[in-house]
Amino acid sequence: MQKAIQDTLAQQKTENQTLIKKITELESQMAKQTHIPTPQTVEPIEPVRQLRGSPAFTKSEEGMRNYHIYEYLKNLGYISQEEMDHDYPVKPFQRPRPQRSNVSARIDRVEEGINETRDAINQLTNQFQKLDICKCDTCGETGHNSDNDEDGYDEENNRWPGYDPPEKKNRYQ
Repeated sequence: MQKAIQDTLAQQKTENQTLIKKITELESQMAKQTHIPTPQTVEPIEPVRQLRGSPAFTKSEEGMRNYHIYEYLKNLGYISQEEMDHDYPVKPFQRPRPQRSNVSARIDRVEEGINETRDAINQLTNQFQKLDICKCDTCGETGHNSDNDEDGYDEENNRWPGYDPPEKKNRYQ
């Protein structure tokens, strides 16, 4: 940001120096010319607009001098009012500026979401570790282990040993 401001100020300084050179050349040309004054009619002068504050670039003495040179060149007709308004706006602090996206706030929100996701994953991992799910050494499936092989499935009774089904209650009792 500071570099952009410094670049802008450097560019304006070079522009102002070229304008000063133009003024000195014009003054020297005017001094060399000898002409007979012709009667001129005075046109009504546009009233000077009151600035709401000094232009943005007139904080220093050099800035004020350059501003007055700009006004002088405008009065001579070398600079248009549009150029003057562009370089020295009437309302310097009310120029519309494009809004910048707040990247750091976006990054913070993304990081916060990542942290919440990580915490949820860690919490689930801890809960799964507490379950102590063992895989069977023989078949590799979960839910039973190889210790149950000797008990085995009782095909005659159609059930696993050690399993007592809940008693069926008769609804009509």
